[in-house]
Amino acid sequence: MVQLRKILCIGNSHTAGFPQFDPHFGGNLKSTYEFWLEVDLLKRFPDFSFELDNEGICGEFSSDILRRLLIIPNLNQYSCVLLWGGANDIGMGRKIEDIWQTIEQAFHYCNSNQIPCFVLTIPPMNIGGLGKHVRNLNQLIHSNLDSYVIDVYPSLSEEGRLKPRCGVGDGVHLSVQGYKNVAKVAFLSLVEFFT
Repeated sequence: MVQLRKILCIGNSHTAGFPQFDPHFGGNLKSTYEFWLEVDLLKRFPDFSFELDNEGICGEFSSDILRRLLIIPNLNQYSCVLLWGGANDIGMGRKIEDIWQTIEQAFHYCNSNQIPCFVLTIPPMNIGGLGKHVRNLNQLIHSNLDSYVIDVYPSLSEEGRLKPRCGVGDGVHLSVQGYKNVAKVAFLSLVEFFT
C-alpha cells in the first residue's frame, strides 16, 4: 500500500515559484522547487506518495509567513514543513536579528507540534549592499538550526552573486534552473529524513 507523505512548503515568492508560477494564479509548474523535489522524492521512494502544498505568497515578510503558519488547520497532517522566508525583510532593511527571531519562532512552533521544520537559506541577491545581510542571516540560520538547514545559497551563488543561469535577471528571483538547484539540495535533506 502506498503511503502518503504531505509536506508544507511555506514562504514568499521563492516558495511560490515567481515569476513563472503562482499557486493562486497558475503558470509554469516547472518554475517551482516543489515540482522538482516531488519528482526526485518519487524516484527515491516509490512506495510513498508525496503531496507538496505550495503556500508561497509573493511579497510576504517573515512575520506574514509566521502569522499564516500559526493558523494552518491540522498542522499535524504534514510529515514536515519547509520554511523559506526573509528575503523581502532584507530588501526592506529590516534588522537581521529581528528576521532571525521570527524564523526561530516559526521553527519552534512547528517543533512544539511535533512537526519537523526545515529552513531554507536566503539565496544571493544581486542588489547593491544586500549580500552582506543575506550572509549574516544565513549564518544565524546555520549556527542555530544545524541539521534542519537546507542550504541553497551555495548552489545558487557565484562569487556571492546569483548565478546568471539560476536567475531571471532581476537579481532576486529564480529561473527554472534555479528552482531545480533548490530542489536538489532540499532532496538531500529529505532523503535522510524519510529514510
